[in-house]
Amino acid sequence: MGRSLGGAFLPDADYTLTGTWTGGTFDGITLTSSPTMAAPVFSGAATGSGTLAYTDTLTASSYAASTHYDEMYSKVTLTPATSVTAANGLNAFRGEINLTAGKTLGSGSPSFVTGVYGRVNFNTATVNIASGDLAAVYGKFDMGSTSTLTSGHIAPVQSNIVNPPASAATTGAVALFYGESASGTKINAGLELYMASNFAFVMTDVNTSNFLPAISNTTLNGLNIKVQLNGTTYYIPTKQAA
Repeated sequence: MGRSLGGAFLPDADYTLTGTWTGGTFDGITLTSSPTMAAPVFSGAATGSGTLAYTDTLTASSYAASTHYDEMYSKVTLTPATSVTAANGLNAFRGEINLTAGKTLGSGSPSFVTGVYGRVNFNTATVNIASGDLAAVYGKFDMGSTSTLTSGHIAPVQSNIVNPPASAATTGAVALFYGESASGTKINAGLELYMASNFAFVMTDVNTSNFLPAISNTTLNGLNIKVQLNGTTYYIPTKQAA
């Protein structure tokens, strides 16, 4: 039938939840929110393509009465006796898409597929949030000034490519991070950093001489950063710190 995860009812893929929505209760399943939630729609199919669709309209003028307002909320609190490990991953929320081996995605036609998708529609509205944040997807750390960080890859937003094929280096389409703003009026910057840090960038050439080749000639001497600008390869010279 269904199961509970973090207090939320999740219908199985082959189960359809039907009944009457009255206020904050759906046939005995109580869903609470402030302001009042609209009726959610739970649906599923025997093929395993179950979906959970939910829409809501908020009309309040302020959401500053509490620390935050979350339309959907998933929280995991870790309280081990001493320490905890998660070799296979521990996620408050996870999205995953699996492409069956031997199948084709897209067949040459444009396709837009994501494991997790965030979107904000402006609809010609005005954005005036001073030093606030507006993001389709947002990552944040609250580290605490007395935390001890000793090892690992620690960043609020990360990207990881595993087992890339040989074609990943030849198609020109695979990148760890990709951003695009190619239509309409130009934006202010492709990347903006506001931080206190030791370095602006930390780059390590895994296979040596790929994007950090050592070149010695009358123009370049030593380690250089290999970049592509408008389809042409250039080298940015560097000077090692004394």
